[in-house]
Amino acid sequence: MIYFYKTFTKEVFATDTKPKFLVFGILKLVNYLRTLGFDTIYLRKDYQKAIRIAKEEGRILVSQINNLPKLPWILYLTEKKNDLRLKEIFQKLHLTVNEEDIYTRCGACNAPLENLSVEDAEKILPFDIKKCAYLFKRCPKCGKIYWKGEHYLTLKNKLLKLGIMERGKYSLFDHTADLGIEAEAPSLEGIFETLGTALFSELIEGEIEEKGKYTIDVTSSSLEGLLVRFLNELLYKFEVEELLCKSFSCILLDKRILCNCFGGKFNPRRHIQKREIKAATYHNLCLKKKQNKWVARVILDI
Repeated sequence: MIYFYKTFTKEVFATDTKPKFLVFGILKLVNYLRTLGFDTIYLRKDYQKAIRIAKEEGRILVSQINNLPKLPWILYLTEKKNDLRLKEIFQKLHLTVNEEDIYTRCGACNAPLENLSVEDAEKILPFDIKKCAYLFKRCPKCGKIYWKGEHYLTLKNKLLKLGIMERGKYSLFDHTADLGIEAEAPSLEGIFETLGTALFSELIEGEIEEKGKYTIDVTSSSLEGLLVRFLNELLYKFEVEELLCKSFSCILLDKRILCNCFGGKFNPRRHIQKREIKAATYHNLCLKKKQNKWVARVILDI
């Protein structure tokens, strides 16, 4: 259910359709909304024309001109920075970012993107794409090519920090002398991110600051194996390099996970190791999609 914000009466009314936008005079916001999968057009002149088009096409008119008529389909923004403007839109319309919608629409011309094979992408792009890019798409209108790479991980981390992308959640369950964790997330990548967060939450007491970034890149013949290897790689980083992680941003491609981990070094003056976690195990391991969520159950050997 999508909710539209009626500025002049503070009322909320609902629709089951995904909102479309017309942004007036805030160009940088247009690319943001398109990147997140929203049908968005842009005008910078003739405000009356913008009002008419928005009404005719069923679009929400996003504007910072707040001294004009307060109409039901106009959303007035008060924030001055683009990140905060995006957050304001999502909060007022009660929206959350769906990870599957990211890079489904061209940021340049607004057309829906089409899938592009790795073989075709290799013929066009001038670098070794296999090392740094995944899941290619091309705009059929302007020909611009998009892919998931380092910039995608950075974007995901920003959306999570803004609080407009749904995070996963986890809970603990008893299992003899071991530690059990159950997780739920809106995406498969979110399961990895949530269990990574759970691992360090149950391992370390004390605030972990995001002073740096390190990357984990692991492969496996199965998704279950990939999850176990991912968690054990995090444990290895802690045991050998004393690296702690507070947040994660992952890309999953077939049986490979690439993850940016944000955190810092273990500091005995600030951190206490709550327990020793030896390894993530395959015992009673579960990873599956349940309705529109992904769920996982993993047991840690302590």
